[in-house]
Amino acid sequence: MHLRIVDIDGSPEEIAALPQLGELLGSPAKAGADSPCADLSAPPPAETSDVALPAAVTTVLELRPPADEVRQRLSEFLATVLRWPDVEARVGASRRSPDGRANAIRLHRRGSSVGAFVYIRLPTVNMQLRLRRDLPAHLLRHAVRRRVHTDAPYGLTLRLTSSEVLTEALSLARLAYEVAGSPDRERDGLSTSGDEQPAASA
Repeated sequence: MHLRIVDIDGSPEEIAALPQLGELLGSPAKAGADSPCADLSAPPPAETSDVALPAAVTTVLELRPPADEVRQRLSEFLATVLRWPDVEARVGASRRSPDGRANAIRLHRRGSSVGAFVYIRLPTVNMQLRLRRDLPAHLLRHAVRRRVHTDAPYGLTLRLTSSEVLTEALSLARLAYEVAGSPDRERDGLSTSGDEQPAASA
């Protein structure tokens, strides 16, 4: 690498009119193949930060694997949600399963006194969201209202059957995440009890 330092005296107009200036600074046309010229107008490369799934989540996905295309969408969903502040994924224990693990992934917001804001059953990847079933219809293109009481905390369900459903799942999960952090959860129709799993639909 060569460094050339020069001192030029004159007004900006006089300096800009110097024919030697272009030669001094060089140009892509005159630069040789061994002298690459950086394109300052090009945007910097985007930073990518992959989110590693917790070991317990990876293990339960191996034990109860969804279909390949569904697992890919689920992994994208989880990686996105785990980037939100204070989110953690939990896998519970079950006395009824041979391996002692529950068949669900729960997404919690740390500091919230309510249970999981998303409950994902495996291997079907049936998501149950901690939102009231009477959410406005324009928000629910793919999500289905569960046949539970209006005030039941897990009022919506959906399955990751397409990329469009994934987009809606992320939107609804974000809403459930925000409501779980709301100081007035009773107003928002959420149970203030602990980490109970969603009740079965009627």
